[in-house]
Amino acid sequence: MSAVGWYPDPYGGGGQRWWDGANWTHNVHPAQPQPQPAQPQPQPQAAQPQQSAPAQGAPVFHAKVHGRDTYGDPRMVSFDGESIELAQCEWVRYHVRESRMRGPFGIGSSGYSADWYFEVGRYPVMKAPLVAMVFNTGSAKKEHEAWTFMVDLSRRYLEPRLLSELVARVRNGETVNVGDGVDVDQHGFRGGKVSLAWHEVGATKSAGGRVWIFKPGVEKAVLFVPLQNSNAVLIPRLFSALKQG
Repeated sequence: MSAVGWYPDPYGGGGQRWWDGANWTHNVHPAQPQPQPAQPQPQPQAAQPQQSAPAQGAPVFHAKVHGRDTYGDPRMVSFDGESIELAQCEWVRYHVRESRMRGPFGIGSSGYSADWYFEVGRYPVMKAPLVAMVFNTGSAKKEHEAWTFMVDLSRRYLEPRLLSELVARVRNGETVNVGDGVDVDQHGFRGGKVSLAWHEVGATKSAGGRVWIFKPGVEKAVLFVPLQNSNAVLIPRLFSALKQG
């Protein structure tokens, strides 16, 4: 090799070294880094909602009831593939429907059956999301264990919020409807042909599948509301809170 110039470095390294015509010099051009192919960037992924587990020690019911998957905990309830979070619920209703079968010729009784209903959902009723459960106890005159659990769950984790929200709305000047027909405001309530100011309202109690409303000192109720109506179960506590101002 006699021509002066730059040649691949015989000492390695991948660069070039200057040949002066007689010797390799100390002048070198280091190798240029090769461009790396662009790496595909990960695409942003939509966050997936995480369904947290109920807190340790929280009440949980999970069983097949009449062949239907039935679940409840302080966060949500589900029945036969339909589910709803309690935080989304705007109304609740639960009641029992008893049936007695007559004997021959309508004399006496030949049997007994009871259906236990539990429902929660959003407004408008029957159009917005809801979960409707029904449990049959046949001839056994006792509450169904699944129904008892769901009602207790509602009383502990749902109804206090619903009641608090209704009271706050009324005290802020709104008129709210409970029991599918009872309008309640700061001054009293109106339902059917009855309209009473709060000082005219006496006791309220639940019995026989209904909420009964009385005037002070009067034995006969002035109005009843079926417990199968949405939020009817809240009426006694709502009236008590509003009567106190």
